[in-house]
Amino acid sequence: MITGYNHNIRHRGLLFHVQTEDGGAGNPYVVTILFFNGNVLAQRRRSYEKFKELPEREEIVVAMMKEQHKEIMKDLVGDRLRGASQVIEMETGEIIPPPPMASDPANLPPPPMAKMNQPPPQEKMPPPISETIEVEKGAEKTLDELILEFLNEEED
Repeated sequence: MITGYNHNIRHRGLLFHVQTEDGGAGNPYVVTILFFNGNVLAQRRRSYEKFKELPEREEIVVAMMKEQHKEIMKDLVGDRLRGASQVIEMETGEIIPPPPMASDPANLPPPPMAKMNQPPPQEKMPPPISETIEVEKGAEKTLDELILEFLNEEED
């Protein structure tokens, strides 16, 4: 089992907690949960079953954990999590418009350009990570601070 990530994020004046954990080899899932006042607002879960026998499994799982942890933080501050938006509306009275629907053609990305004479893409493994970043429990940082910290580590 790999050490997880925990961050407290202040968004729209409210304090949210994001926690990401590895379920271990017997339960090969990366789980990220968004909390507000101890209540679960959102959860994401991804399997790494197909990678669990690989020698670089730990590096792959760490990369998955980091990616999923950042995704839910970005979705929180981008107001793309319905549960968080409902809490914000109830706690602050601020109305959060719903995110655009993916089924709306205006919000879909353009179709990929067909590349001629190229084999179909093969599934890629996440890039290896040289070290795990451990964050102090209870540390409060903005998403901007977390992203800058992450980008600076990638440059080093």
